[in-house]
Order: sequence, then structure tokens, then C-alpha cells
Amino acid sequence: MSSVYLAGPGPFLYHLYDDRGLDVLGGSQRLLLPLYHQFHDWILEYDLEKIDQMFAPEKE
Repeated sequence: MSSVYLAGPGPFLYHLYDDRGLDVLGGSQRLLLPLYHQFHDWILEYDLEKIDQMFAPEKE
């Protein structure tokens, strides 16, 4: 088993885990928010709830 990590484009690190997809890592939630909105439909179902909670607006 091997892993491939790519840096860029942008301030991101990409982990290509297999031929089905990749994980995107960023230094802050603010950096990842535009990707979250743009590619929300691509998030795998088993990750969706956890990722949606991470980007949910904070309650006051």
C-alpha cells in the first residue's frame, strides 16, 4: 500500500488515496470553506455528516 501527497495548487495538501478520490487538507477552516461549497456534492456519504458539522455556522 502506498500514499501519494501533492502540494498545491493553492495552500492545500492533497492526499490521493486511490482511483476514487482524494482528501484535501488546509491550514484553516477558512481556506477550505470555498472548496466545501464548490464540491459539497462530491463528499462521500460516510464522511458527509462529520464534514457538514465542521462547516456548520457556529451557534451563539
